[in-house]
Amino acid sequence: MINTTGFDAILDMIDALSIEEQEALLDIVRRRQVEQRRRAIAKNIVT
Repeated sequence: MINTTGFDAILDMIDALSIEEQEALLDIVRRRQVEQRRRAIAKNIVT
C-alpha cells in the first residue's frame, strides 16, 4: 500500500496535468484495471 505522503504527491502531480492529460491518464488506468481483472478471471478458470 502506498504511504499517504506519496499518494498526496501523486495527486499533486495529477493536478498539474492538463484536463486532457488527466483524461488520458484515467483511460490508461481504467484499461489496466480491466486487463488485471481479465487476467485474474483467466487464472481462476485455469486453476
